[in-house]
Amino acid sequence: MELEYVVEALNTYFNAPGCEPDSSFAGNMRATYAPFPGLLQRYATAQFLTKYNGLMLRNGAEITKVYTVVFLSQEVLDKILSYGHKDTLVVTHHPLEMETSHRGFLPMPESYFKALKAKATSVYSLHDPLDVHSIISTSRALASALGVTSQRPFAHMPPGFVGIYGCIELSPLPNFLQQVRVVTRVPELHYIVKQSNIEKVGIVAGEVDASAMQEAESLGCDTYLTGTYYNRINNPLGEQQRISFKKAMRQAHMNLIECSHYASESIVMKRDLFDYLAKGIGLAAEFVEQSNPWY
Repeated sequence: MELEYVVEALNTYFNAPGCEPDSSFAGNMRATYAPFPGLLQRYATAQFLTKYNGLMLRNGAEITKVYTVVFLSQEVLDKILSYGHKDTLVVTHHPLEMETSHRGFLPMPESYFKALKAKATSVYSLHDPLDVHSIISTSRALASALGVTSQRPFAHMPPGFVGIYGCIELSPLPNFLQQVRVVTRVPELHYIVKQSNIEKVGIVAGEVDASAMQEAESLGCDTYLTGTYYNRINNPLGEQQRISFKKAMRQAHMNLIECSHYASESIVMKRDLFDYLAKGIGLAAEFVEQSNPWY
């Protein structure tokens, strides 16, 4: 299948070119690659360097295989390159590697840009458009996998919403925690208990936002599930978010659960996006796992 056809289908469905420059990566990409002047510009498409979504690397004309990933990390790229396939497309949620436990965003060494080019492996990044899409989104996928009903969006981020809240069958908190473990395949959950039973859940995949937590509680949620509520990255933004979270936590009456940034956003990449690629475009996909969800 022609790369241009696949890119046009993704662009149309998720409106990647029509969105404003990505709120997270417009600045983070430039900052991350600042120590390597011109590296990104030598390989990335002009459109990506404007929007920071859409086709990032154009390395071929045909697509015979699609891989989906959460972070464009060296670990997952090593796996993809070791498979030996050519004429492939990597669809990633984040165009950067992210060490959520310490260093934050990390650049891709030039050797990987060259290796991907040699394998005719292109890369398509889908961050904000996937977080806020009204049908296929990171939070909606996690909510649906957990059986959340009466789903409604919250936490507005133009041009849509990043959060989903809704109902589950009244159950003790430990039962819901076990359900989260099974769905995300993460045995090590972190949580703060405020209530013993739950029946209304607010979900924001990825990272917590103090204002989104407050909004979820105002909507009557007794539990808030996210990827990372306590930012462990060692930089000024991480410290600022830790301070904001501690303040919001003291005021909250909800249970707070984190299952890792990676795991909270992996569901959409290996379920809902798979369905779209197969039914909407006609391409089968393979999800490439990250070994440590808390990396």
